Amino acid sequence: MCYRKVLRREIDLPISDIEMHEAICKGLPFSVFIRISTTTDMQHKELATCLAISTRTLNKRKQSGTFTQNESDRLYRFTEILAVTAD
Repeated sequence: MCYRKVLRREIDLPISDIEMHEAICKGLPFSVFIRISTTTDMQHKELATCLAISTRTLNKRKQSGTFTQNESDRLYRFTEILAVTAD
């Protein structure tokens, strides 16, 4: 199995591309950010910087529990880069 599927399972993202697209459109839950941070062993601030999300915005997303569609797309793209570099 390719690392892409393993990583998606590990951070609780949909495996299928169609379901992934739907999840991004709805906005990924904040828990995905936490799982990516844990999986990559990155501090929240460091990961937020990589995703071009300010600390203030990150705190707002933590409160609301969901990222915007654009932020969700960045989270998704970050996981895709991780998967490619790990394969």
